[in-house]
Order: sequence, then C-alpha cells, then structure tokens
Amino acid sequence: MDAILKGYLIYKDIVPERTHNLYYLNTVCIERDKIFETIKAECGFLNRFANEIRYPHQLEINLEDVNISIKYVERIRNIEPIINLRDEIIKEEEMKDEENS
Repeated sequence: MDAILKGYLIYKDIVPERTHNLYYLNTVCIERDKIFETIKAECGFLNRFANEIRYPHQLEINLEDVNISIKYVERIRNIEPIINLRDEIIKEEEMKDEENS
C-alpha cells in the first residue's frame, strides 16, 4: 500500500521519507491534495499491519480484519488522484509504444 502513496508523491516530485507508515505518507499526500483526507481513516487502520506483518509479534488477524483491509485498500487504490495518475501513466506508455512501432 505504501508503494501507491509513495508513487503518487514521487510522480509529483516529492521525495518521501523511507517509511512504511501509511498515516505519515497520507499526511504528505494531503499537503499536495486535500482529497487524500478522505482516506485518512483507511490509512490509519491499515498502518497497524504495516510493520507487524513484516515483524509479527503475536499479531492476531481475523476474517473481519482481512475483509476490512481489502475494502480499504480498494478505496485507496481508487481515490481520484491515484486513478488519474494511473490513467496518465498508461497513456504515456501507449504513446511510447506507438512511437516505437
């Protein structure tokens, strides 16, 4: 998940800190575009898993956590600036392919 937010920031010429902290990354995104405030809760919820999954210390994840996480990841992936960025990158790649054909 952090890769999506980092990718957005890098594409906007902002070099984020080396971190997996979704809450922090989202805060930096909010400075660029206030619409990221709409996913603040989702980033906060998912953030608790970021380091625990990498370094589990008796973290218990239940089915409800999994279902909520999937829903929140989809919300983050489908926020307008991320969709616009994805579309822009696809368009650039298509133009490169046309030039190379």
